[in-house]
Amino acid sequence: MQSFMRQYQNNKGRNFITACLEGSAEIPVFSQIGEGEREGIASIIAKNFFFMGSSIFKRGGSGGQLFIVHKGVVKITQPIHKNIKHPTEIKKSGHLFGQAPFIDGQKHYYTAVCVTDSVIYTINKLDFDVLALKYPTMGVKILSSIYDSLSTELNKANFLYYNLAKPV
Repeated sequence: MQSFMRQYQNNKGRNFITACLEGSAEIPVFSQIGEGEREGIASIIAKNFFFMGSSIFKRGGSGGQLFIVHKGVVKITQPIHKNIKHPTEIKKSGHLFGQAPFIDGQKHYYTAVCVTDSVIYTINKLDFDVLALKYPTMGVKILSSIYDSLSTELNKANFLYYNLAKPV
């Protein structure tokens, strides 16, 4: 199936960020952003629509964007070892993915596919870096949230790896 995506920036992003900041959305990464930083983050966020079955990105694809599920469900598959079945993680509203490639610019280590029609917000790393220079406190808050999310995912992966690797 061909992937389908449409992007709307700025005005749609502003509505989303405003909802997050007012506590009416469930996106934790934006819960700490203050009033003065609102317009800045809204100017760099993009709203993307994906149909069920569409790939958002594939393993080995270029990084540099942070992905945030606004609506829908995304399946993440990541091989641990060639002889071990690929574990699947499900991302729902409020969840982040693509954090490591966003931070380091490397290629994606896994594949992300929409299980349902989905609305995914993206932030480009280069745009974020410029904005973080203007609003350093906001940059630290968002990066801290990303690092917390990565830490949780790493702990899950370690648990899986060590429990699957144990001899029976």
